[in-house]
Amino acid sequence: MTAVKPAFVDGQGGGGDPLLGSALHGAGPNRSDSIRRGVVVGYALGWLKPYENQWLAYPPAVARSFTPELAALVGYRQRRPNLGNYEGQCPSILLGDDIDAAIGAVDALRPDQAEMVVAFVARQRPGG
Repeated sequence: MTAVKPAFVDGQGGGGDPLLGSALHGAGPNRSDSIRRGVVVGYALGWLKPYENQWLAYPPAVARSFTPELAALVGYRQRRPNLGNYEGQCPSILLGDDIDAAIGAVDALRPDQAEMVVAFVARQRPGG
């Protein structure tokens, strides 16, 4: 993995910084006496909810007979970064033959994103 140096933005009161929601981001402490407010404006195709809950209309036992394309169309697909997941995973895992009785939740980060988070946290520690 290539190390990426964080970019710092020193904003003025009342200002803003647009960024992609997929960017790993954070904010420093509010050193003013004012309340810090934030606005999130976003759109993702996966946020559009259908009239019918496809998972109830086509449970895994039925959807297993669908082509992968049709299964994805009726909801057995995860949209990145983390929309439409089942326990943090793509719901298509429910269409397999060997499903564990209890599927543990996982973080929705890609492996490379998880590595960057671990590296960033390590650099924040004293001596890091």
